[in-house]
Amino acid sequence: MLLVTAGLHVKGQTSYSPYSNFGLGNIVSPTNSVLRSLGGSSAAFRDYLVINTDNPASYTAFDTLSFVIDAGISIDSRTFFSVREQTSYTYGGLNNVNVGFPICKFIKASAGLVPFSELGYSITQTVIDSLIGDMKFGYVGKGGLSNAYFGLGIEIGPVSIGANASYIFGNLVRSHSLLYPDSTYFFCVKQLDELNVSSFYTNTGIQYNAKLSNSMSLCLGATYAPMMKLNSTEYKAAYTYTETNNVEVLRDTVALYRGNGGVVLPMKIGGGFMLKKLNTFKILGNFEWQQWSKFQAYGIDAGTYNDSYKIALGYEHSPRNSSVSSYFKWIKYRMGAHFEKCFYSVDGNNINQFGVTVGAGFPIIRSASTVNLSIDVGNRGKRSGKMIQETYIKATLAFSLYDTWFYRVKYK
Repeated sequence: MLLVTAGLHVKGQTSYSPYSNFGLGNIVSPTNSVLRSLGGSSAAFRDYLVINTDNPASYTAFDTLSFVIDAGISIDSRTFFSVREQTSYTYGGLNNVNVGFPICKFIKASAGLVPFSELGYSITQTVIDSLIGDMKFGYVGKGGLSNAYFGLGIEIGPVSIGANASYIFGNLVRSHSLLYPDSTYFFCVKQLDELNVSSFYTNTGIQYNAKLSNSMSLCLGATYAPMMKLNSTEYKAAYTYTETNNVEVLRDTVALYRGNGGVVLPMKIGGGFMLKKLNTFKILGNFEWQQWSKFQAYGIDAGTYNDSYKIALGYEHSPRNSSVSSYFKWIKYRMGAHFEKCFYSVDGNNINQFGVTVGAGFPIIRSASTVNLSIDVGNRGKRSGKMIQETYIKATLAFSLYDTWFYRVKYK
């Protein structure tokens, strides 16, 4: 007779979610605090104070004589619900470091380091056998991928085009183990899978900015990232061991494997709009689709995952037209919402994610620099069968520093 009990304890390096087990982990987008507070509406967003890496065509909005430095930190609190249990975890760290600057009047650039994906989880399952006793299964993942990029945006009349050249690097480590805590007659077994990625990647974008009146404008944007094979090395190992005081003592190596390549990142396209009234409001909408059915890694066949899509809406309000005396009238207030059909399923059930966002941009007195705060509250999955419901609150605080670029002072 078998009795199965499961325990969920989530831990990791840069992410804490059992859903990060799929693909390359949780894909991080957008990385900018302003765009997060707008629900992730990035395809058509452009602002001289905001570095929008999702659409490099937006770089042309930078001022010709100034530069922008953006650095942010984030704190993420998540609660996980299974049919039987509940657990929570909070973590945080550096979110992004970016700089945007002009090269000439019609060409602007950006460079920086942002997260690409995050992996982190630890799940245990105990099976009780009447003869053997407890059999403890463990599933652990940790690591992540980073994105170091350099991008250019070129303005041709009302049209802007742009591209990012990125270097994706990092490692993802997954392990599966089987322990026999009630028996000394069986060795423990563990399988390790490690993927090291070191590869170049590109994404492009275009924006069309139309002036509707002296104060109103409409921007239409589109983004494209081609399907690309990433240079990678995969290591696999399986071995038996004994465990004493949580220390593994190797007994025998069962198998070793080393291979190159094998990771295919699927194509992604997106589009959106931004309706803007000068110094008053911005209304944004966004749609993004990615062909995850073509994803390949870890021996996964094409078709194991499903194509995903994401819908986002955002609104920014700037009430400063009504007052120049109150500091609160100069704050930019933001809100948004997003819905995502994820590329993976559990027990034949599609996993969806929904969230609402709020945020604000606090100007630094006597400066164009700002402090941006965003809060994203949402959930993913549902509590049913083998599925886990995940609720989260993610707060991001970013400092956007704006200053003149190589300004030459003339004396008479």
